[in-house]
Amino acid sequence: MNNVRELRIFGFDKTDMTGTAAALKKLGFSSVVGHGAGNAAAFFAEEGLDYYAVQGCFGVDESIDFPENLCVDIEGNRTKWFGSACPNSPAAIAKCLADARKLAAGPHLSGIIVDGARFASPASAEGANAFFTCFCDHCQAKMHELGYSSEKITASVSALKTGQGFEPDVHREGILDWLAFRREVITGHLARYIQSIREVNPALRVGMYIFPPSIATLVGQSYADLAKLFDFLSPMVYRHYDEGKSPACLDHEIVALLKQPIFDLYKEITGLPFGEMPSVDDFAKTGCPVSYVENEIATAVEQAATGHATVFPILLLKDAALAQCIQACLSQGIKDIDFFMYDRGILEAKTKEFAKIH
Repeated sequence: MNNVRELRIFGFDKTDMTGTAAALKKLGFSSVVGHGAGNAAAFFAEEGLDYYAVQGCFGVDESIDFPENLCVDIEGNRTKWFGSACPNSPAAIAKCLADARKLAAGPHLSGIIVDGARFASPASAEGANAFFTCFCDHCQAKMHELGYSSEKITASVSALKTGQGFEPDVHREGILDWLAFRREVITGHLARYIQSIREVNPALRVGMYIFPPSIATLVGQSYADLAKLFDFLSPMVYRHYDEGKSPACLDHEIVALLKQPIFDLYKEITGLPFGEMPSVDDFAKTGCPVSYVENEIATAVEQAATGHATVFPILLLKDAALAQCIQACLSQGIKDIDFFMYDRGILEAKTKEFAKIH
């Protein structure tokens, strides 16, 4: 391919893997992502397609030890987010590292991609309270260990959530400390995560599904940090997701921020808006402008330049503006593109879009 080095897709048809492989190879795809490995990894390897296993980061066994490992919101309530526990939960950390080692030991894998490696986001399906976490005992202790004042962070986040009594001169530093704390926790955990994989199989490529840069700041993900650890970073630049609530989707996250009392502070921290900001109704109808996609990709490339990781964006396959989104990636020098998620009918309907990048 002249413009693209690797095309990858998340998901496949488990009832027709032969048809999946044929359809993907016809369109120039070279890799597939799925949950776990097993027979799928062996099958796609035999078909000449690389197989990547995706792993959730902070999930624990809900039937046994989930409740006591949930995040605690600013009001003191336990809350789940994205099926995940607190990123400082010892049980969640131990399970993540053990699962990574087990996955890395399996045959036929080309790589592993970690997902949900973060704190909760503004558009959490569980509601806004999930974002204003975590203040459990583990996190309070970790704040003090890292040199932060949990009292200052708690007071500042409480004021941020309600907007009542929020004073920039008083609370801004506490908010920045909260976000810096999130960043240190996630970067530290992922360094251990990658080390666990490398110890088992150093040949595997290790990547991450990561929030677009403007939102990544809010959930503890730092491109500058993580580009030094991973082989590739895959920004989830989902311009318009119209199938209900969904964290990580740029349009949903921006709308969630627009509904927060102190939006001006979020604009300052995240860099939003990128030009004219659509209304909430327009976001719901048509999603983000394609220019937002280009801005996020350009920012990802710039921030990841601190390390060796390749920027490998993932786009929504069913996006009505897919051709423009692909071009937005190519215009920033992107050579590898992922898509969410496999649908043979949509793939075949968009043959022209893929033909243009061969």
